[in-house]
Amino acid sequence: MTVPHLNPPLLERLGLGPGRQQLWAREVRTDRALMARSMMYLFAAGATVSLVLVLVLPAGIDQGRIFVTSACGYALAGALLIGYDRLPKWAFVVFLAVETALIEWTIYAGGASTSAFAMLYVWIAIYAFYFFSVVQAAAQLVFVALSYGAVLSLTPDVSSYPVVRWAVTTSVLIGAGALIGLLKRRVDRLVGQLADASRSDPETGLLNRRALHEVLVRAIEQARRTRRPIAVVSCDIGALLDPIQRHGTPEEQRLMERIGEIVNASVRTIDAAARTGPHTLAVVLSLGDDHIAYVVGELLQQKLADAFGSDSSGVRVPFGVASFPLHADNADALLAAADQALREAEQDGEGEPADHSAVRQPPDTAALAGGARRSAA
Repeated sequence: MTVPHLNPPLLERLGLGPGRQQLWAREVRTDRALMARSMMYLFAAGATVSLVLVLVLPAGIDQGRIFVTSACGYALAGALLIGYDRLPKWAFVVFLAVETALIEWTIYAGGASTSAFAMLYVWIAIYAFYFFSVVQAAAQLVFVALSYGAVLSLTPDVSSYPVVRWAVTTSVLIGAGALIGLLKRRVDRLVGQLADASRSDPETGLLNRRALHEVLVRAIEQARRTRRPIAVVSCDIGALLDPIQRHGTPEEQRLMERIGEIVNASVRTIDAAARTGPHTLAVVLSLGDDHIAYVVGELLQQKLADAFGSDSSGVRVPFGVASFPLHADNADALLAAADQALREAEQDGEGEPADHSAVRQPPDTAALAGGARRSAA
């Protein structure tokens, strides 16, 4: 079910179906979309509750005013459905203030300070502290407190104490808002930690292959605009792990942590290092060609040899190099070219301490060229 010229579709706006937009577009618009959908349901639910309760409330209430309030609630819900994620964020502050005013009007129409409609203020507090900044949420609560105080002063009820009711209601709203705000900040921290964990390798502290791919995609896009090269160095650290495998997992974990520290300390801040496999690492060199990558590969090789020379019995770390746009024109192809260069380096080395860089000819002239520069130790 869709409405013509309605993008996103109606079901997505109601939260009943998946969106068909590109992922990046949904991520950009998701905050306002969720804000609009949540507030839309608040208005619709409040209007519906008002219509239902008017049937069970005493006959002395002003039913006409409550019906008008319900109609306004449905109309504002429709406006949110239509505007959806195109609404500016400041509009939601105004909409929530209007919702507060409608609740006040409903309480006033009920003619009693003990009106059950005051419970709807809890929705205001929850929404404000979940979606707004602390200052904006506090301003909403101040507006609620002032409005509710004005309504209580206009609807005297000798059977209750308006001041006590106002104080209790206000304190409940403050407590509910504070709890929602603290919960949201905690959830945001957990989401941030999970996002970091999903992008990093737990043993080395380096990026994982997925995160490296994202970095490489952005680097290639920038390189296309600036017409500057970038390069990838891929190296195999399996030879460093062989001597300690007999000692068990704890020793291997400490070694991987140390390797991650060495690699991070050896690259520039504008570069990115990652663990791309059980025994392979890769470094994306922004603004670097294959010559710079070759130098970085030798530097990594030397630092790892100095750090683990006694444990690795002189075994050196082979590496391969590929650069954009010489060897590939996209992230997947560039990583594959660097991995292929590494495999060629391992095959050509024949067990000897050697390092290689994949400075190969373009594909149409390099079918049999081999494509590697070799420097024997």
